Amino acid sequence: MRLRCALLLLAWISVFAALPAAGSPEEPLPTSIARIEQARESGSIAEPEALLYKLYALHGSAKLPREFVVDEPIPMKCATQILLEVREALERMPSGVRTEMETLLVRPSLDSYIDTAHFRVHYATSGVNMIYGWPNTTYRDAVADACEGSWSFYHTTKGWPVPPSDGTAGGGSGLIDCYVTNLSGVYGWTQSENSVPGGYQNDYTAYFAIDNDYAGFGYPTPYPPMQVTVAHEYHHVVQMGLNAISAGWLMENTSTFMEDEVFDDVNDNYNYLACYFGAPYNRLQMANGCWEYACFIWPTYLAENWDHSVVRDVWVSLATTLNPYTSFDTILAPYGKNLDTGVAEWTRWNVYTGTRDDGSHYVEGAAYNRYVNYDNTVNTYPRTDVHPTSGKMPQGLGANYTRFLRQTGSTDNKIVISYDMLNACSYNHVISFVRKFQNEATWEEYDVAVNSAGHADFELTRWDETEYMFMVVPMKRACGSLGKDFKFDASTEQAADVEDLVRPTRIVRLDQNQPNPFNPVTSIEYAIARPGQVSIEIHDASGRLVRRLVDGEQSAGEHRARWFGEDDRGAVVPAGLYFYTIRSGGESETRKMILVD
Repeated sequence: MRLRCALLLLAWISVFAALPAAGSPEEPLPTSIARIEQARESGSIAEPEALLYKLYALHGSAKLPREFVVDEPIPMKCATQILLEVREALERMPSGVRTEMETLLVRPSLDSYIDTAHFRVHYATSGVNMIYGWPNTTYRDAVADACEGSWSFYHTTKGWPVPPSDGTAGGGSGLIDCYVTNLSGVYGWTQSENSVPGGYQNDYTAYFAIDNDYAGFGYPTPYPPMQVTVAHEYHHVVQMGLNAISAGWLMENTSTFMEDEVFDDVNDNYNYLACYFGAPYNRLQMANGCWEYACFIWPTYLAENWDHSVVRDVWVSLATTLNPYTSFDTILAPYGKNLDTGVAEWTRWNVYTGTRDDGSHYVEGAAYNRYVNYDNTVNTYPRTDVHPTSGKMPQGLGANYTRFLRQTGSTDNKIVISYDMLNACSYNHVISFVRKFQNEATWEEYDVAVNSAGHADFELTRWDETEYMFMVVPMKRACGSLGKDFKFDASTEQAADVEDLVRPTRIVRLDQNQPNPFNPVTSIEYAIARPGQVSIEIHDASGRLVRRLVDGEQSAGEHRARWFGEDDRGAVVPAGLYFYTIRSGGESETRKMILVD
């Protein structure tokens, strides 16, 4: 169904199999950069040496000490964060180290270029940097096409701000510079260069580089890795035009998400999923050379749950707030969420991958090659005083998963769980339960409030009809980077009343309208878990009711409504931004859509 990079995927899997917990910060990936960072953390080398050695590693320099050389390294996804780290530290480096760093930070020198509408693509026609296939120009032209395709998608289709021009740099063209050069096992990198007078506080001009042939990356041809790298690195250029000194984790998971948006059939991003799904208890903000790419599923959730504009608007907000947490809170507020509650919902989404995909969460969830790693499995009852495994306690904006199974031979039809949070950082929050019925593609979700004392009780009937159930325990950002403890008791029993004692949280599902933007007609698909009254209303950007599209009793299941861009009187409404809201069973959900001329 999707093109996979089989050789590279096998390489990643072999790496993860060797680690106690895939993507754990204690076990860095086998790269020179990881070895250098480990040496700096242990104190065996100081910061100036570490940063200089990282630059040596990126340039394939023979000056890199042998203890940091990896004979068969896996390809590094993106070196942008290393270059930003070096740039930030440059002023405090000893003069000799700084001089050598500045030499290594200069733009590549290549003998040829071609110009497109928005890019200058630099390449070499001889030597170690010679572009793939030369003198055949197919690869060069494909790079140019990937650049323009990314530009069109980001700025024309999705409305991202155009990055500032670098003026006379790169040959004086004023175009965005893309250097096609030998990167020594790195997919690509983006380099910030100059701040922009009169612009945002932390905006910078930037240029980017991609590999000249992608030899050793596990692909039969260089075209797929080249395409996603162009999209990834050019998006860093766009980000740096807003805020080049932002959170590195957010830069990388956004660019990895965007590369998949532009070149959806490549799916190089799937290669990193094991880092998140193998250790979901780690904080969202972690970066270890793999985790930050695996978390492309965070902006994917934002875009597919609401709209791509959520991801874009967080970055636009970040240009002025300078704080990603504040930006997430601001942009998610109209949807009734903040960063904490958004992440809590996202952790539920991450149950639905592979064969657990239910068609209502990730668009490509069935193709994701990993399942979320649950900590404990409970299949005998009663169980008391159960804690998360040491090392798997959830960090702030991370989550712990417990799987519950029916006890063999038991006919009990009710499960009772008593939960206690042992750290005050996550009081007044929610934990979630995701239940799948036996022999049915039917799921139910339940949100359970954790009170001000850190306690929650949950009872669920029809346990004898349940195949399995997950308890998802997310932590709020206030919990920080250290794992937090909790405990629970679980028991089962025979209940005389087999009706559900609590209602599922997700009564309604509202999909993004298709097409969007649209003219003159768009379709809205939705589902309700139980029969009942359903209303769908359309409001304009000022909040004025434009059209009551659905209003009446409906059966449970999938439904579709169409809107022809007319108000309740049948008059055509003007082009612009509109909101549509579904209400049923005491639950509501809202999405945005755009009507164009």
